Amino acid sequence: MRICVLAIACAILQFDVAYARKVGLSEAEQFAENGNVDLKALRAERAIADEGRKAKFRDFFPTMSLSYRRNRTLANRDFDSGSHSVQVSMSQPVYDGGRSGLAYEVAEIDVKLAQEKHSEFRNRLRFQIRSAYLAVLREKAAISIARTSLESSKFVFDKAVVERRQGSITELDFREIENEFARRKMDLKQAEDGLRDRQIELATILRWPADEELDIRDLDLFSLRPSDFKSSLEEMLQIALKERPDVRQARIDLMRSRREYLITEHDYLPTVALTGNYGKTGEEWPPRQTEWGVGVSFTFRIAGSTLSNDLRSLHSRNETTSGYSSGAQLNVYDNPGAKASHMRNEVGLMKAREKERQLEEQLRNEVTRLRRSYHDKLELVSITDRALAVKEQRFKIQQIQLRNGSLSVPRYIEEEIKLIEARSALVRERIELILTANQVELSLGLPVDSLALVDLKSIETEDPSAGRRAWLPHTNLNLPSKPGPGPKLEDET
Repeated sequence: MRICVLAIACAILQFDVAYARKVGLSEAEQFAENGNVDLKALRAERAIADEGRKAKFRDFFPTMSLSYRRNRTLANRDFDSGSHSVQVSMSQPVYDGGRSGLAYEVAEIDVKLAQEKHSEFRNRLRFQIRSAYLAVLREKAAISIARTSLESSKFVFDKAVVERRQGSITELDFREIENEFARRKMDLKQAEDGLRDRQIELATILRWPADEELDIRDLDLFSLRPSDFKSSLEEMLQIALKERPDVRQARIDLMRSRREYLITEHDYLPTVALTGNYGKTGEEWPPRQTEWGVGVSFTFRIAGSTLSNDLRSLHSRNETTSGYSSGAQLNVYDNPGAKASHMRNEVGLMKAREKERQLEEQLRNEVTRLRRSYHDKLELVSITDRALAVKEQRFKIQQIQLRNGSLSVPRYIEEEIKLIEARSALVRERIELILTANQVELSLGLPVDSLALVDLKSIETEDPSAGRRAWLPHTNLNLPSKPGPGPKLEDET
């Protein structure tokens, strides 16, 4: 019986673990990449662009056609006659002013553009997942802060209940403490609701199964050790010029515009192709008389019209018959938009050149701003850390003052609210530091975590106390035992 109960309990435990499976940051990013519809669409667009490139490559090879024709002549006063003809015709372009080569290069550029869009979107998606993941982590820390403040408020409230019975506290102070205790309960409830909301938002982005609860592995923000840039400003500028998506795309657009311009610029050059045919003719089926021919064709585009002419040499089996044929055809004004297309390509080339120039000029200022913003965020985290350490120590003194009656209840509550806000601010700044580091990488056109400014894998943990450690300061205040000039602040980091 005990064995059965134990087996059932183990099964239920395994079901709960599976139902509330925790995912790490890397696993969440991979899950999102596999299920994101927009990313799948970009993969499809990349495949479509590759098919377009293959289609343009086909233009370098000969075209072939098969034809069959049956002629029948009905005579009123003579015998009827007829013939059958089966032909294979081929045409191999040998010169078109380079237009086919340029069109193929444009198709290759389209493939590169599709790859760039896919890579950029994938990187942005990882950043989006990371932001949602850290939002869940922030709510977990908020719950820890709310629980700690509720415990502190409960201690004061229990003490006030005893003092009320003893008559050593005014009714007004008691009511204020009671209301603050109720508000702390509401803060905890709102933090728990916020956690559920952020988990739902993360699950929605991940397209998480509806029948499975989502939870994340904690990150020990207290153990976060950010690094400084290993590259100089000039090196970062060169990285941005090489890797930034908008700069790369501007260069690709310029290459594409230049080739499209050359295609219409060389539109007047003729297209020359070698032609050939082989077939059989005869009055009976299957036809038995062999015939073949070779030739050359020329196509010119002149003033919106198309002029085509060809010359062919015709032969039969054993050279019993031979001859030649030639002809010309003028399609009058069949391409009226040729000049407008060239003008549009000329304007597009001018804009592409200007866009590339402007981006390169703006890049140095942006890279400088990125370095400055990251260093500013590092300093802000350090300042917020030291400020919280001071408030923590001051609050301990205020707790003693409240007990001995030298501090009023309203002042005590006011100072504790400031302490709670400082704890929340430290969590917020630490998370924003991570996002700022990743934003620097994105702005340089690099994959997330490529600069190794923050190492999130090393701080991933299953420690349940990570939420509380997220708002603990690093700063250690060495307060003097005797009155002196003031406290000395030392930062352990």
